[in-house]
Amino acid sequence: MNAFRQLADAWYTPERIAAERDAKEVQAHMILAARLLPPGASEIAELGCGTGTFGRLMRLVGGKSVTGYEWQPDAAAAARRHYEEVVVLDVEQETPNLAPGSLDAIVAVDVLEYLADPFATLARWATYLKADGVIVGSIRNASNQQSVQKLLYKSSVAGIDGQSVTMAQHGYTMQDLGGQLFANKLWFDGPAYGTRQPLEPSIEPLVEFMVSQGANRDRFTTEMATETYVFRLRSGQPSGQLEVQHIHTGSTPWADALPEIVPRQTLVISLSD
Repeated sequence: MNAFRQLADAWYTPERIAAERDAKEVQAHMILAARLLPPGASEIAELGCGTGTFGRLMRLVGGKSVTGYEWQPDAAAAARRHYEEVVVLDVEQETPNLAPGSLDAIVAVDVLEYLADPFATLARWATYLKADGVIVGSIRNASNQQSVQKLLYKSSVAGIDGQSVTMAQHGYTMQDLGGQLFANKLWFDGPAYGTRQPLEPSIEPLVEFMVSQGANRDRFTTEMATETYVFRLRSGQPSGQLEVQHIHTGSTPWADALPEIVPRQTLVISLSD
């Protein structure tokens, strides 16, 4: 078992599982992912379902049935009340009992950054999609302000048994994300979304320096403030450009879990450079 998985086992204490199970709020990127699912999707698999936050959202506001796949047994047990079925499975290393072409959608929210090879994993699971099936996923933005602060203050590690291990193994800029997907024959289906928070005051000196070097202030601050990218993928013809709609976020009460999406700023990213 690798160091991250040891840390994740230690993370999922009974108290934390109970807290996640009883949470009254859902993160905005999960709401956006729910909005990207096809309306008629009925056969949905979620990779790395954890304690069931996304499945709970689907039951509450989406009316959709989801099968969860989770490698941590205690988290899987907590998730079972929110899913049609929860299968204890390592989504990266093990093979699910699914027929090729049997799924309408695959959800990979809050999991890709923790996999050793996230895009090869998505490409392998894509073989279980129907011809018009989609993958809806999220991944952390590598260039956001939290990542920069962690690099500056060396706070990106957590300890277990005297070892330091990185919590998230991956983060990607949107351009890098596009290149990884292209290499695995997966393409963006429509615009992507970026969830963002106000820029931290500690980042302002970096902003001023980059602007002095010729960076566009609005573009640079938008990319720094973006926490998570949310996207829909399918097999098809790739585009050379991607529109990313940035949404101001925070935690959203369950009662307001499907608000209208109002982009704060839209950037067009070149994927062919």
